[in-house]
Parts: sequence; structure tokens; C-alpha cells
Amino acid sequence: MTIYKYLSIAVLLLLTVNANAITEPVNLTCNHKKSPLGVETDRLEFNWNISADQQSFQQHAWQLQVFSSLNAVLLGKADLWDSQKMNAGTAMSAVYGGKLLSSGKRYHWRVRVWSSNGTVSDWSRPATFSTGILQTKEWDQSRWIAYQVLEDARKVVPGLHGDGSLLGEKAVQPAVVPYFRKTFDINKPIAEAYVFVSGLGHYELQLNGKKVGDDFLAPGWTNYSKTNLYSTYDVTASLVSGKNALGAIVGPGFMYINRERYRKMARAEAFPMLRLKLMIRYKDGSTTEVVTDDSWKTSPSAVVYSSIYGGEDYDARKEQTGWDRAGFNDQYWKKAIYLRGLEGK
Repeated sequence: MTIYKYLSIAVLLLLTVNANAITEPVNLTCNHKKSPLGVETDRLEFNWNISADQQSFQQHAWQLQVFSSLNAVLLGKADLWDSQKMNAGTAMSAVYGGKLLSSGKRYHWRVRVWSSNGTVSDWSRPATFSTGILQTKEWDQSRWIAYQVLEDARKVVPGLHGDGSLLGEKAVQPAVVPYFRKTFDINKPIAEAYVFVSGLGHYELQLNGKKVGDDFLAPGWTNYSKTNLYSTYDVTASLVSGKNALGAIVGPGFMYINRERYRKMARAEAFPMLRLKLMIRYKDGSTTEVVTDDSWKTSPSAVVYSSIYGGEDYDARKEQTGWDRAGFNDQYWKKAIYLRGLEGK
């Protein structure tokens, strides 16, 4: 009888431990990425996994909350969306159903779950996502700019495979690989700042003398007449009080492949171009934007030849030290040229 008594006590203790097991939603993702930048909100999907000490834990319900700020999270005020308790079984995902969101802003969210026996977990640690440009019209003040314009009569679209010997003077001229720069002032404490940028064919972005992000050959190659990709970067920590400088170098990529050196095709849709929008939110609630317009300056870079197939030539004698910093003397640079762009969205 004593053995059975001890076995009964052991079972009761095990059940007590399982009843009080720690359960927490983990690995939170938005649109299948952790803390993504540049999210576009046609359909926001949240996902999570569950970390539980209890064996064979089964989710029975969940509740998800979205907040406009970290302070709102700390206050427990879900000011954008509170799903309430959703009896959704084992599905560890939810589609956003809250208020309209703003472009270029960081949001916070958390989730908790219920087990089949009605035990509720703690709230997950808050996760974040940041929005991109949510409406096409928000690009209107940001123009495509360039160093030079390719005449319509010299365009070769689509590209032509082969040596291009029948193209005459088309796709012969090498494209200038230009620098672009713009200075601006910041005189108030910043809450957050995001830059949205597209450089066709490929670009590298600089801010105050340092490369922004770690992308290579961005953005991806598309049918430029239909789709132009852009990248989103969080540059909050890179901005300084006082003078700041944005800079970019843009190569032709697949948009312009001239008939020189090794190549698989000749293509001449346009010369390198840039479009950019920097959104800055200040701690006092105000916002400001820096966009590509005719106040930007441009100059040929030290890259004197660039081809997606034929490689690159770099002439160190043409370097312009500090071109991507505030204080650089750009009096001999020319104003950037407006372009219509390539009609892609």
C-alpha cells in the first residue's frame, strides 16, 4: 500500500507541475520575417511558435495586440488593434484587422495563447515591424533624377542578343556612372527615420560618409516598364544634429548594356537614375521629408566604365574625397536632371 501511496503522490505532483508549466509565444514574425522593414499593408500576417515546458501542449485560442509605440505597449494600451480572445484552435497565425497604418513608421505587437484546459500564457515579448510607402501618391514629390538622358532614338528595348552589329550607333556610348548628393539640416531630437530608395540599374547609398545597409546590386532586376523595386533602411542612428549629407552612386546594371567587351546582349533603356524619399519623425510629433528633386547635385564618379557582363573600370585619379559628407565643396557639380522614369510602379 505504501508503494501505491507514493505513486499516487508522484502523479499528483506531475499533474501540478504540468498545470503550472511555463508557456510563451516565441519566434514572432510579420509577413514571415523578424522585425521587417518596408512592410506594405495589403495583407499583414503575424505568426508565432510556442515554447512550453508542458509536454504535448496544444494551443486552443490566442489574442494579438498591435501598438503605435513602445510606450503604448508598456501602458498595455492596444491603440491600433486588439483581436480579443480568438478560439482559433492550433493555428498560430493572424491577419491584421486594425486601424489604418502610416508609411515609414515602426509598430509593436504581442500575442498570448490559451491551452486546451483554459490556462493562459504570459504575453510574448513585443516584436516590431516598420512600414514602407503604402500609397503610390506618396512618391509624387520624389522625382527620378539623372546625370544624363538617353534619347529615344538611341534606345534598344527589348535587349538584342548577339553582337549588335546592325544597331548602328545605338548602345555604343558608355553610360556615365554618376554620384548624387544632397545636404540637409536636423535641429530637433529624432524619434525614427527611414529612407526609401531605388537606383536603376543598381545603386549604393551613403549617409554622412558611410554606406547604408549591406545590400549588393540593389534593387533586383525587373521589367522596369512595369515594376521598379525599392529598398527600405532604418537610418535613425546614422543622422546627426546639424548638417547631414545623403549620397548615392548609380550604375547601369541591366538597364543599359553597351556594346563593349564581353556581353550576352546589347540593351539601352535608360542611363542611371535615382529616386529617394527620406522620412524623419521627430520626438515632438512633427515630420519632415528629404526627396530627390532638382536641388540635388551630380557628377561623374571614379567608376569610368561599368557593365553587368564586362566588369568595371575604376580611375583613382578621379576620386572626390568626402563627396558623400556634409561640408564637401560641390560648386563644380551640376544640378540633377529630372526624368519621367520608366513607368514602372
